[in-house]
Amino acid sequence: MKALRRLRIWARHAIQHMLQVKHIHGIADIRHYDARGHLLRVEHLHNIWHDEGEEYLIKAAFTEETTVPVSFYLGLDARPALAEGDALADLVSEPSGSGYARVGIASDGTDWTSQQDGGTSDWECVSKTATFTASGDDWAAQLNLFLATTTDASGKLLSSMALSQSRTILDGESLACTYTVRID
Repeated sequence: MKALRRLRIWARHAIQHMLQVKHIHGIADIRHYDARGHLLRVEHLHNIWHDEGEEYLIKAAFTEETTVPVSFYLGLDARPALAEGDALADLVSEPSGSGYARVGIASDGTDWTSQQDGGTSDWECVSKTATFTASGDDWAAQLNLFLATTTDASGKLLSSMALSQSRTILDGESLACTYTVRID
């Protein structure tokens, strides 16, 4: 009987501890527009943090072993599957030309806004809207949105999120993306 009581007390404490655990995750609001500016589709996506993204957050926040870049960058690619071990060298078919470039979001209080959700007391940081527009030609099917520290393969791939379906961005079409990092 005492053993059962101790087990129940331990289980209650374990559940209370699990409820207090916080998670850091990213959410993207993506709006796909046609060449005339008509809204085609809206998506709200959740990310995965890559190992080097987790390492970056820890080192930038707590040990100063890495510095915060002047800007972070959103980009598109076509990896068929996302994995925690992915790095910038693993990107597949990132568009080139036809108006494509990773979109910079300055690491400041203008391009990112930090705020506390009054209803939950959770904190989040919301980016400005980054817009990708195909210009002069279509972009081949894209599967993912990613967040990186550089415009090339020399930096860190922080996180990625899979689009709900493959997207070919036609000449003149655009994707408007807002990225939120939330701790809850």
